[in-house]
Amino acid sequence: REGHSISEVKQNFAMGEDGLVRLSGYADGSDRYLAYAPLGINDWMICYVIPVSDAQSSYSFIKSYEGIFMSVFFILVLLLVFYIIHNNRIRNEELRRDAQTDGLTGTLNKRATEARINEILDQMPQEKGTFIILDVDKFKEVNDHYGHAVGDIVLSTLGQTLRNYFRENDIIGRIGGDEFVIYMCKTESKERAVTRIRALADTVKNLSFAEMNGHHITISIGISFAPEHGTCYMDLYKNADTALYETKQNGRDGYFLFQKQDSII
Repeated sequence: REGHSISEVKQNFAMGEDGLVRLSGYADGSDRYLAYAPLGINDWMICYVIPVSDAQSSYSFIKSYEGIFMSVFFILVLLLVFYIIHNNRIRNEELRRDAQTDGLTGTLNKRATEARINEILDQMPQEKGTFIILDVDKFKEVNDHYGHAVGDIVLSTLGQTLRNYFRENDIIGRIGGDEFVIYMCKTESKERAVTRIRALADTVKNLSFAEMNGHHITISIGISFAPEHGTCYMDLYKNADTALYETKQNGRDGYFLFQKQDSII
């Protein structure tokens, strides 16, 4: 036991300290190392003995292990980079979607609605489409009588109904208050579009609100057609708004189609 005594080793064990002792006097004439360290569990120690010749032998195998380690480390770094990029892309997409979405109804907000519709019209200027403006009849009375919280429930339910009713590629947006805009892409004919709109009005009439003691709502609708009545959002909006005004002048709860020369159906 070069440079150590049994009492020193015992003291290390008692104090839970690690140590390294060179042992000699083995029958084969070799020396060995005794290494020990606390396990950190109760008062246990872990010990091992290794011949000095083995401890001092070449560790060339470490180089190959280093190569393996570096390869694995490089792969892990690449995976981490790809993970960060993927997460950032998802986060940016969520931020972009949040910036374009109306928080109450889940539809597009005003700016995104106009941008999306103009994008479609610019890409396919000759494709037939249906531009719809609608709002809730006497919505102010809903807010005044039942409160704005109930009004929000009405708008939220209407937004969900519109998103469920129209196709995935149709544009649905809330452009202010109780006013919504829908752009139906690839309209096959005016007749089929009107049939869909009439069915939508009936669907909304069947919505029942417990917060309003089971009362229902109705909507007024104005319709214009692309490209006949305009090839940009603003032209289609103005013409559909003219038709919406006619709907309200004729008792609400219905729809009118815009036609040129101020002819409204």
